[in-house]
Amino acid sequence: MRKTALAFREDLLLHEFVASAPDPSLPLIRPLPTLVDCMSLYDSLCALGKRYARYEERTRIDKWKSKMDQAWLDRPKEVYQWIQNEYQPPLVMLLDPDTSQPTANIPRMDEILHASWDQVMRKYADTPEPDVHAFAQKYDKFLIKGVQMQSTPITGSRLAQRLRKMGVHTATGLDGWCVSDLLLLPTCLLDMLSEILFLVEATGTWPRVLARGYVSLIPKGEGMMPMQQRPLSVLSQIYRVWAGIRLEECMVWQELWIHPHAYGFRKKRGATDAAAFISMLIELHKLMKTVLHGFGLDYIKCFDLIPQSIVLHIALTQGMDLGTHRALSGMYRTLTRCFKIMGCLASFFDATNGILQGCPLSVILINLLTSVWKRVLDAQQQGIKVAVQALPPSDQPAQALQFILTALGYADDTYGFAAGSNTLTPLLDCTTDWLEDTGQGVNAKKSVGFSSDARHPVKAALQGVPFPISSEFKSLGAGVRTTDATCSGPLIKKRISRACSLLDRVHGAQGNFERRCDIISTMITATGLHAAEIVPLQPKDLLPFETKVMQTIWGRSRPGRAKEIFFTLLCKGHRIAPTLVLKYH
Repeated sequence: MRKTALAFREDLLLHEFVASAPDPSLPLIRPLPTLVDCMSLYDSLCALGKRYARYEERTRIDKWKSKMDQAWLDRPKEVYQWIQNEYQPPLVMLLDPDTSQPTANIPRMDEILHASWDQVMRKYADTPEPDVHAFAQKYDKFLIKGVQMQSTPITGSRLAQRLRKMGVHTATGLDGWCVSDLLLLPTCLLDMLSEILFLVEATGTWPRVLARGYVSLIPKGEGMMPMQQRPLSVLSQIYRVWAGIRLEECMVWQELWIHPHAYGFRKKRGATDAAAFISMLIELHKLMKTVLHGFGLDYIKCFDLIPQSIVLHIALTQGMDLGTHRALSGMYRTLTRCFKIMGCLASFFDATNGILQGCPLSVILINLLTSVWKRVLDAQQQGIKVAVQALPPSDQPAQALQFILTALGYADDTYGFAAGSNTLTPLLDCTTDWLEDTGQGVNAKKSVGFSSDARHPVKAALQGVPFPISSEFKSLGAGVRTTDATCSGPLIKKRISRACSLLDRVHGAQGNFERRCDIISTMITATGLHAAEIVPLQPKDLLPFETKVMQTIWGRSRPGRAKEIFFTLLCKGHRIAPTLVLKYH
Protein backbone atom coordinates (compact mmCIF):
# COMPACT_ATOMS: atom_id res chain seq x y z
CA MET A 1 0.00 0.00 0.00
CA ARG A 2 2.84 2.38 0.78
CA LYS A 3 4.49 1.74 -2.62
CA THR A 4 1.18 2.31 -4.39
CA ALA A 5 0.72 5.67 -2.70
CA LEU A 6 4.24 6.72 -3.68
CA ALA A 7 3.52 5.77 -7.26
CA PHE A 8 0.43 7.98 -7.21
CA ARG A 9 2.43 10.89 -5.85
CA GLU A 10 5.06 10.64 -8.55
CA ASP A 11 2.67 10.28 -11.51
CA LEU A 12 0.00 12.70 -10.22
CA LEU A 13 -2.59 10.65 -12.11
CA LEU A 14 -4.29 7.47 -10.98
CA HIS A 15 -3.27 4.51 -13.13
CA GLU A 16 -4.56 0.95 -13.12
CA PHE A 17 -2.04 -1.48 -11.68
CA VAL A 18 -2.04 -5.10 -12.80
CA ALA A 19 -1.63 -7.48 -9.89
CA SER A 20 1.45 -9.71 -10.17
CA ALA A 21 1.40 -13.50 -9.62
CA PRO A 22 1.52 -14.52 -5.93
CA ASP A 23 4.93 -15.40 -4.54
CA PRO A 24 4.80 -18.94 -3.02
CA SER A 25 7.59 -18.05 -0.59
CA LEU A 26 5.42 -15.42 1.11
CA PRO A 27 2.82 -16.39 3.67
CA LEU A 28 -0.77 -16.39 2.48
CA ILE A 29 -1.89 -14.22 5.41
CA ARG A 30 0.06 -10.97 5.66
CA PRO A 31 0.29 -9.06 8.92
CA LEU A 32 -2.16 -6.19 9.37
CA PRO A 33 -0.69 -2.71 8.88
CA THR A 34 0.27 -0.91 12.02
CA LEU A 35 -1.07 2.46 13.09
CA VAL A 36 2.13 4.07 11.87
CA ASP A 37 1.62 2.51 8.43
CA CYS A 38 -1.97 3.80 8.29
CA MET A 39 -0.94 7.30 9.32
CA SER A 40 1.84 7.30 6.75
CA LEU A 41 -0.57 6.18 4.04
CA TYR A 42 -3.07 8.86 5.10
CA ASP A 43 -0.41 11.57 4.95
CA SER A 44 0.70 10.36 1.53
CA LEU A 45 -2.85 10.40 0.17
CA CYS A 46 -3.49 13.89 1.58
CA ALA A 47 -0.28 15.19 0.03
CA LEU A 48 -1.22 13.56 -3.26
CA GLY A 49 -4.69 15.16 -3.20
CA LYS A 50 -3.28 18.62 -2.49
CA ARG A 51 -0.67 18.25 -5.21
CA TYR A 52 -3.26 17.13 -7.72
CA ALA A 53 -5.59 19.97 -6.71
CA ARG A 54 -2.76 22.47 -7.31
CA TYR A 55 -2.10 20.84 -10.66
CA GLU A 56 -5.76 21.16 -11.66
CA GLU A 57 -5.85 24.78 -10.48
CA ARG A 58 -2.76 25.68 -12.51
CA THR A 59 -4.22 23.92 -15.53
CA ARG A 60 -7.51 25.81 -15.25
CA ILE A 61 -5.72 29.13 -14.83
CA ASP A 62 -3.48 28.48 -17.82
CA LYS A 63 -6.48 27.53 -19.97
CA TRP A 64 -8.39 30.61 -18.81
CA LYS A 65 -5.43 32.89 -19.57
CA SER A 66 -5.08 31.33 -23.00
CA LYS A 67 -8.80 31.75 -23.65
CA MET A 68 -8.80 35.41 -22.60
CA ASP A 69 -5.65 36.19 -24.59
CA GLN A 70 -7.16 34.67 -27.72
CA ALA A 71 -10.49 36.42 -27.17
CA TRP A 72 -8.74 39.75 -26.67
CA LEU A 73 -7.01 39.33 -30.02
CA ASP A 74 -9.96 37.98 -32.03
CA ARG A 75 -13.17 38.91 -30.19
CA PRO A 76 -12.66 41.64 -27.55
CA LYS A 77 -16.44 41.94 -27.26
CA GLU A 78 -16.55 38.58 -25.46
CA VAL A 79 -14.11 39.87 -22.83
CA TYR A 80 -16.28 42.91 -22.16
CA GLN A 81 -19.42 40.78 -22.01
CA TRP A 82 -17.81 38.50 -19.42
CA ILE A 83 -16.83 41.50 -17.28
CA GLN A 84 -20.34 42.97 -17.51
CA ASN A 85 -21.75 39.66 -16.25
CA GLU A 86 -25.18 40.54 -17.64
CA TYR A 87 -25.92 37.33 -19.48
CA GLN A 88 -29.63 36.91 -20.03
CA PRO A 89 -30.69 33.31 -20.67
CA PRO A 90 -32.73 32.79 -23.83
CA LEU A 91 -36.47 32.48 -23.65
CA VAL A 92 -37.18 28.84 -22.77
CA MET A 93 -40.48 29.08 -20.86
CA LEU A 94 -43.51 31.32 -20.64
CA LEU A 95 -46.15 31.61 -17.97
CA ASP A 96 -49.34 29.98 -19.21
CA PRO A 97 -52.25 32.27 -18.25
CA ASP A 98 -54.70 29.34 -18.22
CA THR A 99 -52.79 27.20 -15.74
CA SER A 100 -50.61 29.88 -14.07
CA GLN A 101 -47.71 27.47 -14.56
CA PRO A 102 -44.60 27.79 -16.75
CA THR A 103 -44.74 25.94 -20.05
CA ALA A 104 -42.00 24.95 -22.49
CA ASN A 105 -44.35 23.57 -25.13
CA ILE A 106 -43.42 25.46 -28.30
CA PRO A 107 -46.89 25.46 -29.99
CA ARG A 108 -48.47 26.59 -26.73
CA MET A 109 -45.82 29.29 -26.26
CA ASP A 110 -46.54 30.53 -29.79
CA GLU A 111 -50.24 30.79 -28.94
CA ILE A 112 -49.47 32.73 -25.76
CA LEU A 113 -47.16 35.12 -27.60
CA HIS A 114 -49.68 35.81 -30.35
CA ALA A 115 -52.50 36.30 -27.85
CA SER A 116 -50.51 39.14 -26.27
CA TRP A 117 -48.41 40.59 -29.07
CA ASP A 118 -51.09 40.51 -31.79
CA GLN A 119 -52.84 43.29 -29.88
CA VAL A 120 -49.71 45.38 -30.47
CA MET A 121 -48.23 44.21 -33.79
CA ARG A 122 -51.59 43.48 -35.46
CA LYS A 123 -53.61 46.27 -33.92
CA TYR A 124 -55.41 47.02 -37.19
CA ALA A 125 -56.11 43.45 -38.27
CA ASP A 126 -59.83 43.86 -37.50
CA THR A 127 -60.10 47.63 -37.08
CA PRO A 128 -59.38 50.41 -39.60
CA GLU A 129 -56.06 52.23 -39.51
CA PRO A 130 -55.87 55.95 -38.76
CA ASP A 131 -57.05 57.93 -41.78
CA VAL A 132 -54.01 59.05 -43.77
CA HIS A 133 -55.97 61.70 -45.70
CA ALA A 134 -57.33 63.23 -42.51
CA PHE A 135 -53.84 63.21 -41.05
CA ALA A 136 -52.44 64.90 -44.16
CA GLN A 137 -55.03 67.67 -44.10
CA LYS A 138 -54.31 68.39 -40.45
CA TYR A 139 -50.54 67.99 -40.21
CA ASP A 140 -48.94 68.36 -43.67
CA LYS A 141 -48.63 72.09 -43.04
CA PHE A 142 -46.01 71.30 -40.39
CA LEU A 143 -43.66 69.66 -42.92
CA ILE A 144 -40.72 71.50 -44.47
CA LYS A 145 -41.36 72.05 -48.17
CA GLY A 146 -38.88 71.74 -51.01
CA VAL A 147 -36.29 69.41 -49.45
CA GLN A 148 -35.61 66.48 -51.75
CA MET A 149 -33.40 63.55 -50.84
CA GLN A 150 -30.45 63.04 -53.18
CA SER A 151 -29.81 59.39 -54.06
CA THR A 152 -27.25 57.68 -56.29
CA PRO A 153 -27.45 54.18 -57.82
CA ILE A 154 -26.13 51.27 -55.79
CA THR A 155 -23.12 49.47 -57.26
CA GLY A 156 -21.16 46.39 -56.31
CA SER A 157 -18.32 48.49 -54.92
CA ARG A 158 -20.75 50.41 -52.68
CA LEU A 159 -22.16 47.12 -51.42
CA ALA A 160 -18.67 45.86 -50.59
CA GLN A 161 -17.81 49.12 -48.84
CA ARG A 162 -20.95 48.96 -46.72
CA LEU A 163 -20.45 45.27 -45.89
CA ARG A 164 -17.01 46.03 -44.48
CA LYS A 165 -18.64 48.42 -41.99
CA MET A 166 -21.08 45.79 -40.74
CA GLY A 167 -20.32 43.36 -37.94
CA VAL A 168 -19.49 39.84 -39.06
CA HIS A 169 -20.99 38.33 -35.89
CA THR A 170 -24.51 39.69 -36.38
CA ALA A 171 -27.39 37.23 -36.58
CA THR A 172 -28.12 35.60 -39.93
CA GLY A 173 -31.54 36.10 -41.48
CA LEU A 174 -33.83 33.42 -42.85
CA ASP A 175 -32.31 33.77 -46.33
CA GLY A 176 -29.13 32.12 -45.01
CA TRP A 177 -26.74 34.88 -46.05
CA CYS A 178 -24.42 36.22 -43.36
CA VAL A 179 -22.09 39.20 -43.63
CA SER A 180 -18.94 37.06 -43.78
CA ASP A 181 -20.36 35.11 -46.73
CA LEU A 182 -21.37 38.26 -48.59
CA LEU A 183 -17.87 39.66 -48.10
CA LEU A 184 -16.45 36.67 -49.97
CA LEU A 185 -18.47 37.41 -53.10
CA PRO A 186 -16.47 38.84 -56.02
CA THR A 187 -17.32 42.26 -57.41
CA CYS A 188 -19.06 40.78 -60.45
CA LEU A 189 -21.59 38.99 -58.24
CA LEU A 190 -22.08 42.06 -56.08
CA ASP A 191 -22.80 43.99 -59.28
CA MET A 192 -25.51 41.45 -60.08
CA LEU A 193 -26.91 41.89 -56.57
CA SER A 194 -26.98 45.66 -57.10
CA GLU A 195 -29.07 45.09 -60.24
CA ILE A 196 -31.59 43.13 -58.16
CA LEU A 197 -31.75 46.00 -55.67
CA PHE A 198 -32.27 48.42 -58.57
CA LEU A 199 -35.30 46.39 -59.66
CA VAL A 200 -36.60 46.38 -56.09
CA GLU A 201 -36.44 50.17 -55.94
CA ALA A 202 -38.09 50.43 -59.36
CA THR A 203 -40.99 48.06 -58.60
CA GLY A 204 -41.31 48.13 -54.80
CA THR A 205 -41.30 44.32 -54.73
CA TRP A 206 -38.76 42.29 -52.77
CA PRO A 207 -37.90 38.66 -53.50
CA ARG A 208 -39.97 36.54 -51.18
CA VAL A 209 -36.96 35.00 -49.45
CA LEU A 210 -35.66 38.48 -48.54
CA ALA A 211 -39.02 39.64 -47.18
CA ARG A 212 -39.02 37.16 -44.32
CA GLY A 213 -37.65 37.54 -40.84
CA TYR A 214 -38.01 36.33 -37.29
CA VAL A 215 -38.54 37.97 -33.93
CA SER A 216 -36.21 37.11 -31.06
CA LEU A 217 -37.65 37.82 -27.64
CA ILE A 218 -35.00 39.16 -25.27
CA PRO A 219 -35.93 38.75 -21.57
CA LYS A 220 -35.90 42.04 -19.65
CA GLY A 221 -35.40 40.23 -16.36
CA GLU A 222 -38.86 41.32 -15.20
CA GLY A 223 -40.72 38.03 -15.45
CA MET A 224 -42.03 35.28 -17.72
CA MET A 225 -45.04 37.06 -19.19
CA PRO A 226 -45.06 37.72 -22.98
CA MET A 227 -45.14 41.52 -22.63
CA GLN A 228 -42.13 41.39 -20.31
CA GLN A 229 -39.91 40.40 -23.24
CA ARG A 230 -38.28 42.79 -25.70
CA PRO A 231 -38.94 41.91 -29.38
CA LEU A 232 -36.04 42.28 -31.79
CA SER A 233 -36.61 41.69 -35.50
CA VAL A 234 -33.84 39.89 -37.40
CA LEU A 235 -34.02 40.65 -41.11
CA SER A 236 -32.11 39.58 -44.18
CA GLN A 237 -28.54 40.87 -44.27
CA ILE A 238 -29.05 41.80 -47.93
CA TYR A 239 -31.91 44.08 -46.90
CA ARG A 240 -29.80 45.50 -44.08
CA VAL A 241 -26.90 46.36 -46.39
CA TRP A 242 -29.33 48.11 -48.75
CA ALA A 243 -30.91 50.02 -45.85
CA GLY A 244 -27.45 50.93 -44.53
CA ILE A 245 -26.45 52.48 -47.86
CA ARG A 246 -29.66 54.49 -48.07
CA LEU A 247 -29.30 55.50 -44.42
CA GLU A 248 -26.08 57.37 -45.23
CA GLU A 249 -28.01 59.43 -47.79
CA CYS A 250 -30.99 59.86 -45.47
CA MET A 251 -28.75 61.30 -42.74
CA VAL A 252 -27.75 64.12 -45.11
CA TRP A 253 -31.36 64.69 -46.20
CA GLN A 254 -32.52 64.59 -42.58
CA GLU A 255 -30.62 67.77 -41.68
CA LEU A 256 -32.79 69.71 -44.14
CA TRP A 257 -36.08 69.06 -42.34
CA ILE A 258 -35.46 67.78 -38.82
CA HIS A 259 -36.60 69.84 -35.86
CA PRO A 260 -33.73 71.94 -34.47
CA HIS A 261 -34.20 70.47 -31.00
CA ALA A 262 -34.17 66.81 -32.03
CA TYR A 263 -31.05 65.12 -30.68
CA GLY A 264 -31.46 61.51 -31.75
CA PHE A 265 -29.34 59.92 -34.50
CA ARG A 266 -27.69 63.16 -35.60
CA LYS A 267 -24.04 64.00 -36.05
CA LYS A 268 -22.36 65.95 -33.25
CA ARG A 269 -25.37 65.44 -30.98
CA GLY A 270 -26.23 62.85 -28.40
CA ALA A 271 -28.44 61.93 -25.48
CA THR A 272 -26.18 63.71 -23.00
CA ASP A 273 -26.58 66.98 -24.92
CA ALA A 274 -30.36 66.85 -24.53
CA ALA A 275 -30.16 66.05 -20.81
CA ALA A 276 -27.60 68.83 -20.30
CA PHE A 277 -29.88 71.30 -22.08
CA ILE A 278 -32.79 70.44 -19.79
CA SER A 279 -30.59 70.79 -16.69
CA MET A 280 -29.24 74.13 -17.94
CA LEU A 281 -32.75 75.50 -18.56
CA ILE A 282 -33.83 74.59 -15.03
CA GLU A 283 -30.70 76.18 -13.55
CA LEU A 284 -31.11 79.40 -15.57
CA HIS A 285 -34.73 79.81 -14.51
CA LYS A 286 -33.69 79.40 -10.89
CA LEU A 287 -31.04 82.10 -11.26
CA MET A 288 -33.48 84.46 -12.99
CA LYS A 289 -36.17 83.63 -10.40
CA THR A 290 -38.66 82.64 -13.09
CA VAL A 291 -40.75 79.51 -13.33
CA LEU A 292 -40.21 76.75 -15.87
CA HIS A 293 -42.76 73.97 -16.16
CA GLY A 294 -42.35 70.88 -18.27
CA PHE A 295 -43.34 67.30 -18.87
CA GLY A 296 -41.75 64.16 -20.25
CA LEU A 297 -43.68 61.46 -22.09
CA ASP A 298 -43.30 57.71 -21.72
CA TYR A 299 -44.74 56.10 -24.85
CA ILE A 300 -46.37 52.68 -24.74
CA LYS A 301 -44.54 50.38 -27.19
CA CYS A 302 -43.58 53.40 -29.28
CA PHE A 303 -41.89 51.61 -32.20
CA ASP A 304 -44.53 48.85 -32.33
CA LEU A 305 -47.63 51.08 -32.37
CA ILE A 306 -46.59 53.61 -35.03
CA PRO A 307 -48.98 53.40 -38.02
CA GLN A 308 -46.96 52.47 -41.09
CA SER A 309 -49.16 54.29 -43.59
CA ILE A 310 -48.83 57.60 -41.76
CA VAL A 311 -45.07 57.51 -41.26
CA LEU A 312 -44.51 56.44 -44.88
CA HIS A 313 -46.78 59.28 -46.01
CA ILE A 314 -44.69 61.74 -44.00
CA ALA A 315 -41.50 60.36 -45.55
CA LEU A 316 -42.81 60.71 -49.10
CA THR A 317 -44.26 64.18 -48.56
CA GLN A 318 -41.09 65.34 -46.85
CA GLY A 319 -39.03 64.42 -49.94
CA MET A 320 -37.65 60.91 -49.53
CA ASP A 321 -36.24 59.50 -52.77
CA LEU A 322 -38.97 57.67 -54.70
CA GLY A 323 -36.90 54.52 -55.22
CA THR A 324 -35.97 54.35 -51.55
CA HIS A 325 -39.58 54.98 -50.55
CA ARG A 326 -40.89 52.29 -52.92
CA ALA A 327 -38.44 49.69 -51.60
CA LEU A 328 -39.13 50.61 -47.96
CA SER A 329 -42.90 50.55 -48.48
CA GLY A 330 -42.61 47.22 -50.29
CA MET A 331 -40.77 45.69 -47.35
CA TYR A 332 -43.42 46.81 -44.87
CA ARG A 333 -46.18 45.63 -47.21
CA THR A 334 -44.84 42.10 -47.83
CA LEU A 335 -42.71 41.32 -44.76
CA THR A 336 -43.74 38.24 -42.81
CA ARG A 337 -42.17 37.31 -39.49
CA CYS A 338 -42.39 34.60 -36.88
CA PHE A 339 -41.34 34.21 -33.28
CA LYS A 340 -38.15 32.24 -32.71
CA ILE A 341 -38.58 30.01 -29.67
CA MET A 342 -35.73 27.81 -28.43
CA GLY A 343 -34.23 27.69 -31.92
CA CYS A 344 -37.55 26.80 -33.57
CA LEU A 345 -39.53 29.01 -35.94
CA ALA A 346 -43.20 29.35 -35.01
CA SER A 347 -46.10 30.44 -37.22
CA PHE A 348 -45.58 33.35 -39.62
CA PHE A 349 -47.62 36.55 -39.40
CA ASP A 350 -47.71 39.98 -41.03
CA ALA A 351 -47.78 43.08 -38.84
CA THR A 352 -50.30 45.82 -39.58
CA ASN A 353 -48.43 48.56 -37.75
CA GLY A 354 -45.09 49.38 -36.16
CA ILE A 355 -41.65 50.13 -37.53
CA LEU A 356 -38.87 47.56 -37.44
CA GLN A 357 -36.39 48.02 -34.61
CA GLY A 358 -33.91 45.88 -36.53
CA CYS A 359 -34.02 48.13 -39.61
CA PRO A 360 -31.37 50.87 -40.00
CA LEU A 361 -33.93 53.25 -41.56
CA SER A 362 -36.18 53.11 -38.49
CA VAL A 363 -34.19 55.92 -36.89
CA ILE A 364 -35.16 58.20 -39.78
CA LEU A 365 -38.83 57.25 -39.53
CA ILE A 366 -39.00 57.96 -35.79
CA ASN A 367 -37.39 61.38 -36.34
CA LEU A 368 -39.90 62.17 -39.11
CA LEU A 369 -42.81 61.48 -36.80
CA THR A 370 -41.51 63.23 -33.68
CA SER A 371 -40.40 66.31 -35.66
CA VAL A 372 -44.01 66.87 -36.73
CA TRP A 373 -45.17 66.59 -33.10
CA LYS A 374 -42.56 69.13 -31.99
CA ARG A 375 -43.69 71.61 -34.65
CA VAL A 376 -47.31 71.13 -33.60
CA LEU A 377 -46.33 72.21 -30.09
CA ASP A 378 -44.23 75.09 -31.47
CA ALA A 379 -47.33 76.42 -33.23
CA GLN A 380 -49.04 76.92 -29.86
CA GLN A 381 -46.51 79.66 -29.03
CA GLN A 382 -46.44 78.70 -25.38
CA GLY A 383 -42.74 77.95 -25.10
CA ILE A 384 -39.95 79.68 -23.25
CA LYS A 385 -37.68 82.33 -24.73
CA VAL A 386 -34.00 81.41 -24.79
CA ALA A 387 -31.20 83.86 -25.62
CA VAL A 388 -27.74 82.58 -26.48
CA GLN A 389 -24.94 85.14 -26.11
CA ALA A 390 -21.52 84.67 -27.73
CA LEU A 391 -18.80 85.02 -25.09
CA PRO A 392 -15.56 86.93 -25.73
CA PRO A 393 -13.17 86.67 -27.39
CA SER A 394 -15.31 86.76 -30.51
CA ASP A 395 -14.52 88.02 -33.99
CA GLN A 396 -18.03 89.33 -34.49
CA PRO A 397 -19.83 91.81 -32.26
CA ALA A 398 -21.74 90.25 -29.42
CA GLN A 399 -25.29 89.60 -30.56
CA ALA A 400 -27.72 87.34 -28.77
CA LEU A 401 -29.40 84.53 -30.66
CA GLN A 402 -32.97 84.19 -29.48
CA PHE A 403 -35.40 81.36 -30.06
CA ILE A 404 -38.54 79.89 -28.55
CA LEU A 405 -38.25 76.41 -27.07
CA THR A 406 -41.41 74.36 -26.72
CA ALA A 407 -40.29 70.76 -27.25
CA LEU A 408 -37.15 68.68 -27.56
CA GLY A 409 -36.34 65.02 -27.55
CA TYR A 410 -34.10 62.11 -28.38
CA ALA A 411 -35.99 59.64 -30.59
CA ASP A 412 -39.13 58.69 -28.62
CA ASP A 413 -37.92 60.32 -25.39
CA THR A 414 -39.71 63.67 -25.75
CA TYR A 415 -40.28 66.71 -23.51
CA GLY A 416 -42.48 69.81 -23.58
CA PHE A 417 -41.81 73.17 -21.88
CA ALA A 418 -43.79 76.26 -20.95
CA ALA A 419 -43.30 79.36 -18.83
CA GLY A 420 -46.18 78.62 -16.49
CA SER A 421 -48.46 75.88 -15.30
CA ASN A 422 -51.53 77.03 -17.19
CA THR A 423 -49.66 77.23 -20.49
CA LEU A 424 -48.99 73.48 -20.37
CA THR A 425 -52.66 72.79 -21.01
CA PRO A 426 -52.63 73.67 -24.74
CA LEU A 427 -49.50 71.57 -25.24
CA LEU A 428 -51.05 68.57 -23.52
CA ASP A 429 -54.32 69.01 -25.45
CA CYS A 430 -52.38 68.99 -28.73
CA THR A 431 -50.51 65.91 -27.56
CA THR A 432 -53.80 64.15 -26.79
CA ASP A 433 -55.09 64.89 -30.30
CA TRP A 434 -51.78 63.75 -31.78
CA LEU A 435 -51.94 60.43 -29.96
CA GLU A 436 -55.49 59.83 -31.15
CA ASP A 437 -54.65 60.72 -34.76
CA THR A 438 -51.59 58.44 -34.85
CA GLY A 439 -52.95 55.56 -32.78
CA GLN A 440 -50.20 55.82 -30.18
CA GLY A 441 -50.40 55.74 -26.41
CA VAL A 442 -48.64 57.28 -23.42
CA ASN A 443 -48.32 55.77 -19.97
CA ALA A 444 -49.22 58.79 -17.85
CA LYS A 445 -48.15 57.10 -14.62
CA LYS A 446 -44.62 56.57 -15.98
CA SER A 447 -44.39 60.03 -17.51
CA VAL A 448 -43.15 62.96 -15.45
CA GLY A 449 -44.00 66.55 -14.68
CA PHE A 450 -41.44 68.98 -13.26
CA SER A 451 -41.06 72.58 -12.19
CA SER A 452 -38.03 74.76 -11.53
CA ASP A 453 -39.73 76.24 -8.45
CA ALA A 454 -41.26 73.98 -5.81
CA ARG A 455 -43.53 76.85 -4.70
CA HIS A 456 -45.27 76.66 -8.08
CA PRO A 457 -45.89 72.94 -8.66
CA VAL A 458 -46.68 71.83 -12.16
CA LYS A 459 -50.15 70.59 -13.06
CA ALA A 460 -49.83 68.14 -15.92
CA ALA A 461 -52.31 65.46 -16.92
CA LEU A 462 -53.09 63.48 -20.04
CA GLN A 463 -56.55 62.11 -20.74
CA GLY A 464 -57.50 62.84 -17.15
CA VAL A 465 -54.55 60.96 -15.62
CA PRO A 466 -52.13 63.28 -13.75
CA PHE A 467 -48.40 62.97 -14.29
CA PRO A 468 -46.31 62.15 -11.21
CA ILE A 469 -44.39 65.20 -10.03
CA SER A 470 -40.69 64.64 -9.39
CA SER A 471 -37.89 66.83 -8.07
CA GLU A 472 -35.32 64.51 -9.67
CA PHE A 473 -36.08 62.38 -12.70
CA LYS A 474 -34.17 60.25 -15.16
CA SER A 475 -33.74 61.86 -18.54
CA LEU A 476 -31.82 59.98 -21.23
CA GLY A 477 -29.65 58.20 -18.68
CA ALA A 478 -28.91 61.31 -16.59
CA GLY A 479 -30.45 62.39 -13.32
CA VAL A 480 -32.01 65.85 -13.80
CA ARG A 481 -32.62 67.70 -10.52
CA THR A 482 -35.01 70.62 -10.02
CA THR A 483 -33.96 71.49 -6.44
CA ASP A 484 -30.91 73.33 -5.08
CA ALA A 485 -29.50 70.24 -3.38
CA THR A 486 -25.79 69.67 -4.10
CA CYS A 487 -25.45 66.10 -2.85
CA SER A 488 -24.88 63.29 -5.30
CA GLY A 489 -28.06 61.94 -6.79
CA PRO A 490 -29.20 58.32 -6.43
CA LEU A 491 -28.74 57.57 -10.14
CA ILE A 492 -25.08 58.60 -10.32
CA LYS A 493 -24.41 56.76 -7.04
CA LYS A 494 -25.92 53.63 -8.53
CA ARG A 495 -23.73 53.98 -11.62
CA ILE A 496 -20.57 54.36 -9.53
CA SER A 497 -21.51 51.34 -7.44
CA ARG A 498 -22.05 49.32 -10.61
CA ALA A 499 -18.65 50.39 -11.95
CA CYS A 500 -16.93 49.36 -8.70
CA SER A 501 -18.52 45.91 -8.92
CA LEU A 502 -17.24 45.56 -12.49
CA LEU A 503 -13.72 46.41 -11.32
CA ASP A 504 -13.76 43.22 -9.25
CA ARG A 505 -14.00 41.23 -12.49
CA VAL A 506 -11.33 43.10 -14.45
CA HIS A 507 -8.61 40.92 -12.91
CA GLY A 508 -10.34 37.87 -14.38
CA ALA A 509 -9.76 39.27 -17.86
CA GLN A 510 -6.06 38.52 -17.28
CA GLY A 511 -3.58 40.33 -19.48
CA ASN A 512 -0.96 42.92 -18.74
CA PHE A 513 -1.00 46.48 -17.43
CA GLU A 514 -2.06 47.92 -20.79
CA ARG A 515 -5.04 45.59 -21.13
CA ARG A 516 -6.43 46.53 -17.73
CA CYS A 517 -6.00 50.21 -18.58
CA ASP A 518 -7.83 49.75 -21.89
CA ILE A 519 -10.75 47.96 -20.23
CA ILE A 520 -11.10 50.59 -17.52
CA SER A 521 -10.85 53.54 -19.93
CA THR A 522 -13.32 52.15 -22.47
CA MET A 523 -15.83 50.43 -20.20
CA ILE A 524 -15.54 51.07 -16.46
CA THR A 525 -15.32 54.87 -16.48
CA ALA A 526 -18.03 55.06 -19.16
CA THR A 527 -20.31 52.97 -16.94
CA GLY A 528 -19.71 54.89 -13.73
CA LEU A 529 -19.43 58.43 -15.07
CA HIS A 530 -22.09 58.57 -17.78
CA ALA A 531 -23.52 62.11 -17.75
CA ALA A 532 -21.58 62.81 -14.53
CA GLU A 533 -20.42 66.16 -15.93
CA ILE A 534 -23.98 67.52 -15.92
CA VAL A 535 -25.25 66.27 -12.54
CA PRO A 536 -24.25 67.16 -8.96
CA LEU A 537 -21.47 64.87 -7.76
CA GLN A 538 -19.61 65.16 -4.48
CA PRO A 539 -15.85 64.35 -4.47
CA LYS A 540 -16.29 62.07 -1.47
CA ASP A 541 -18.52 59.80 -3.57
CA LEU A 542 -15.89 59.68 -6.31
CA LEU A 543 -12.87 58.96 -4.09
CA PRO A 544 -13.62 55.24 -3.41
CA PHE A 545 -14.12 54.71 -7.13
CA GLU A 546 -10.75 56.24 -7.96
CA THR A 547 -8.99 54.26 -5.23
CA LYS A 548 -10.45 51.02 -6.54
CA VAL A 549 -9.41 51.89 -10.10
CA MET A 550 -5.83 52.32 -8.93
CA GLN A 551 -5.86 49.10 -6.92
CA THR A 552 -7.21 47.19 -9.91
CA ILE A 553 -4.41 48.40 -12.18
CA TRP A 554 -1.48 48.54 -9.76
CA GLY A 555 -2.45 46.06 -7.05
CA ARG A 556 -2.85 46.32 -3.28
CA SER A 557 0.69 45.40 -2.28
CA ARG A 558 2.26 48.88 -2.62
CA PRO A 559 0.59 51.29 -0.18
CA GLY A 560 3.24 53.98 -0.75
CA ARG A 561 2.24 54.74 -4.35
CA ALA A 562 1.37 58.32 -5.30
CA LYS A 563 -1.79 58.84 -7.34
CA GLU A 564 -0.48 61.98 -9.00
CA ILE A 565 2.62 60.26 -10.37
CA PHE A 566 0.76 57.10 -11.27
CA PHE A 567 -2.02 58.80 -13.24
CA THR A 568 0.36 61.31 -14.85
CA LEU A 569 3.42 59.30 -15.85
CA LEU A 570 2.45 55.62 -15.91
CA CYS A 571 -0.96 55.71 -17.63
CA LYS A 572 -3.39 58.02 -19.40
CA GLY A 573 -4.98 59.52 -16.34
CA HIS A 574 -7.43 61.68 -18.31
CA ARG A 575 -9.06 58.46 -19.52
CA ILE A 576 -8.74 56.32 -16.36
CA ALA A 577 -8.76 58.41 -13.16
CA PRO A 578 -12.41 59.39 -12.46
CA THR A 579 -11.57 62.90 -11.21
CA LEU A 580 -9.37 63.60 -14.23
CA VAL A 581 -11.94 62.11 -16.61
CA LEU A 582 -14.55 64.60 -15.38
CA LYS A 583 -12.16 67.53 -15.75
CA TYR A 584 -11.17 66.36 -19.23
CA HIS A 585 -14.83 66.15 -20.30
